[in-house]
Amino acid sequence: MEMLCEGECKMSIKEAERLSAMRQIDKKILTIKRAREEFGISERQTKLHK
Repeated sequence: MEMLCEGECKMSIKEAERLSAMRQIDKKILTIKRAREEFGISERQTKLHK
C-alpha cells in the first residue's frame, strides 16, 4: 500500500481503524465480511480487495 504523504500524516481514529482493517484484509488476516461487521466498512470501500 502506497503512502500518500511524506513525513507525518494525520487521520482520525476511525480512519486509522479502517486503514488497519484494510491492511489485515490484504494480509488475509481478516475477511471483508468481518471487516464490514467490526469496522463499519462499506462494500464500496472494500471493492478493490475482491
